[in-house]
Amino acid sequence: MHGELVAIDLETTGLDPSQDAIIEVGAVRMLNGEITAEYSTFVDPGIAVPPHVTHITGIRSQDLMGAPKLDAVLPQIQEFVGKRPIIAHNISFDMGFLQGRYKILLNNQRIDTYDLASVLLPRTPRYNLHSLTAEFKIQLLNAHRALDDARATALLYWQLWHKLLTLPRSTLQEIVEAARGLDWDVATVFETAVQLASPLQQNHATSMAFSPAQTSRLPLKPADERQGIEADEITQFMGETGILSQRLPGYEYRVQQLQMAEAITESFNQSHHLLVE
Repeated sequence: MHGELVAIDLETTGLDPSQDAIIEVGAVRMLNGEITAEYSTFVDPGIAVPPHVTHITGIRSQDLMGAPKLDAVLPQIQEFVGKRPIIAHNISFDMGFLQGRYKILLNNQRIDTYDLASVLLPRTPRYNLHSLTAEFKIQLLNAHRALDDARATALLYWQLWHKLLTLPRSTLQEIVEAARGLDWDVATVFETAVQLASPLQQNHATSMAFSPAQTSRLPLKPADERQGIEADEITQFMGETGILSQRLPGYEYRVQQLQMAEAITESFNQSHHLLVE
């Protein structure tokens, strides 16, 4: 989808919109792949920043001293975004705070770059923002800082949009038809692409977007540099408001499961042994 869009990112004290607080907001407006305006602010949450959040974001409680309260920030966010479509990576998290708890931006179209990437990059091993921006050689200077993440998300969307336009019109139409009746944020993006695609667009374009299945694979070799698993990815999937709870009917959040997954993640990252009962 082209035209002016807004990419947004929040840093918070936790993952539960009903209990946790926003500590930083970053947003950028983008038109035709160019960032035209930026908005960034710390937010005073009225509580101490948990140590694990400081570890991930680098934001300390003292950094928020003198920052505006959220009541003053929400109208600024609303004014900056306006009626433009909103882009975010795992958008249900950010909108869980802004739309769900604080009831702003309720009528804006939503575009999730996570969902879009999962369709357009089926062979990508990981879909976190850091991995996807690295794949497209997009600069992400300070991961888990709101403005940097918002910039990277905007540029990632632009790359995904152009990749989407390489698909043949028939494929785009099939995706739109498959999404009909579903509550899927990015369906409108594919509908727009169908309108822009030429009826003569040939199916050979599929090979540009989706590499054919490999019939044989080379033996795996250890990577020169091991890439750890980010703990917040686990929470985004298994947390109380995570992706599994939104995608799987009847999913039951259990704090013990999340604690076990976090312990396993830490064990992998540190190359430690772990015994779990």
